[in-house]
Amino acid sequence: MSSSRRTVTKRRGEQSEARLYFAAKLAWVEGATFRRNVIVTVKDGIIEAIDDAGELSIPRVAENVCDCDILLPGFINAHTHLEFCYCKSRLPRGNVPFSHWIEAIGQLKRTVRPNEITRCAESGVQELLQGGCTTLIDCTTRAEIFSLLATSPIRHIILWELIALSSEQAETVWQEVLERLSLPRSPNCIALGLNPHAPYSVGPHLRKLLRRFVEANPHTPIGIHVGESLDEKVFFETGTGPFQEFLARHDLDPAFTEVPRCSAGEFLCRENLWEFCHYLYHLNYFTDNDLAAILPFQTVVHCPTTHAYFSRATFPLDTLLQRGVRVCLGSDSFATADTLNMFEILRMAARMYPQLGGTQLLELVTTLPARGVGLADHNPPLGVIAPGAAADFAILKTAAPPSDDFREILLDPTTCVWATYIGGRKVYELR
Repeated sequence: MSSSRRTVTKRRGEQSEARLYFAAKLAWVEGATFRRNVIVTVKDGIIEAIDDAGELSIPRVAENVCDCDILLPGFINAHTHLEFCYCKSRLPRGNVPFSHWIEAIGQLKRTVRPNEITRCAESGVQELLQGGCTTLIDCTTRAEIFSLLATSPIRHIILWELIALSSEQAETVWQEVLERLSLPRSPNCIALGLNPHAPYSVGPHLRKLLRRFVEANPHTPIGIHVGESLDEKVFFETGTGPFQEFLARHDLDPAFTEVPRCSAGEFLCRENLWEFCHYLYHLNYFTDNDLAAILPFQTVVHCPTTHAYFSRATFPLDTLLQRGVRVCLGSDSFATADTLNMFEILRMAARMYPQLGGTQLLELVTTLPARGVGLADHNPPLGVIAPGAAADFAILKTAAPPSDDFREILLDPTTCVWATYIGGRKVYELR
């Protein structure tokens, strides 16, 4: 493969970006089909045209041509917590009560220094780029992450996390988040939204403030962790179990005055909040009522790495897909995973779900998350190689034999991410 770099020519005292050409042996075009031997022309960070290689003569000057084995849209990671990158290999894993994990991360938080949080998050961003990720949705409580992402090349949506059980905590947290929602955004910040962390960590007063806000601002991106663990399921259905014991140990108020005796999803419906939640994180446990309530604009984000980290039962992917639910992939964080590399996560999904074909797998990290709130109307479009779309690419290198089955190429041990481009600019290259 030859390398490519951004080339600039001066014209009348201004800078104008020259065309770049990506000559691909195989490219996933229009989010629908693989085409062989195509040339994708990029101008000013936008895909200008897609042509068959034999029909286009391109000037190979100033290193303006990138020869690719496989050209894919840049991957979209629909769920991260970059602020927890410092947690890597430092927390309980396996089949442990989720409340024990919460206590462990709470203890670790009290010992970590802010500069360590930022330093580790910077490394996390680099790992994302190395895995072909060009856009992410990050949940955070820390302004440092907002500043870090503003100076990174990666496109992002930030969801400010809300956790408060008491009324006093709710007022403080809410005022802080309202100020953060009005912060000036960098060009690569697509949107700011909210992450009321989970139904069990958002108390009655905070739910009231949240409900009032989302009713007035229905297009604000909202993501919530729901139906994630068995402990959560037991807590909502019976008011007992490890979660109740955790609250008692720490003298914390419960998130409700009476035991809901329903699923967490049904509880959100009762609270008139479900219909404002655009991203449903994990949803490992759900009822038929939950499935019936899922709306066309809502996206379930599955994190295979987190599933493996906690040794959870098989994710009910087939059930969701058969009901027409939009599902995509996320990495979660190093508090619950061993990698943020989306290519490796896509490969993990291929092994976990052999029933999915190659294009179905790709959709989980491109076209499907691109339909989420905050991304669907992005100009230029993301998650697709098409004229007028953003020149965001994950370029793969492989020694695998030519195949029409991308699954085979994905699982071949020689296949790897060779380069990542955002807006036509190279942000990572394998050395």
